[in-house]
Parts: sequence; structure tokens; C-alpha cells
Amino acid sequence: MSVVTEPLFPADDALAGLTEVPSGLSADRRRTLRRLQLIELGQHPITHLPLHPQAPADASRWDRYPRPFTCGTCAHRFILHAGTKSYRKCDLLTEPDQQSHSAVTDTFAWLPACLAYQPTTD
Repeated sequence: MSVVTEPLFPADDALAGLTEVPSGLSADRRRTLRRLQLIELGQHPITHLPLHPQAPADASRWDRYPRPFTCGTCAHRFILHAGTKSYRKCDLLTEPDQQSHSAVTDTFAWLPACLAYQPTTD
């Protein structure tokens, strides 16, 4: 069985050629790959601001503890409660539709920080 590949987001010229993915991936997997592509390009996948110069280049979801200059240690990250579920969001997304109760705007702790990074005061 051969795998047909196509660009992840053919309309986005900035990302063309970075990663080719097999067709038939789930929306979650495509979203994850897009976020990784944006990080490779030096752009934060949620705020779309440039990455902080001190953000760790090797940050990943496998990090055991929140690291400095990641979203997990940023004062802009908060928890949005909706019924029995909780969503980690960034308060820099001010539009109501941007704070959706979905994974699209979830801000994971491992994401490298953007230029708006402010350390938490815990």
C-alpha cells in the first residue's frame, strides 16, 4: 500500500515544503503538525507572535516539569472551566470566539514562550 502525501496546508506559502504528511490524518494530528511547523518558523502557534529569544528550542510535551520561557510558566496562561472540562488558554486571545471550549486554542505548558512572556509570580 503506497502512502499519498500532500502538503499540510498548500495555501500557506510560508509553510510549503516544511513537512509533508500522509493523507487521512485526524484533525488533531494535523493541528499538532501545524503547531510544530510554526515553532520551526519561530512563531508561537497560539498567539502568532515571534518566539521569545530565551525560549527553549528543545521544548516538548515530554518535559516532566514546566520550564522557564514556556507557556507553562507564563502569567498569561489560565484555566477556562466549562462544565466538567477544563481548558488551558492564553489571555492574549481576547476575542470571545478565540477562547473556544475546544482543543484549537489550548495552550500547552510545553510550548515555547512568545515575546509577550511574563513569568508567573508563584
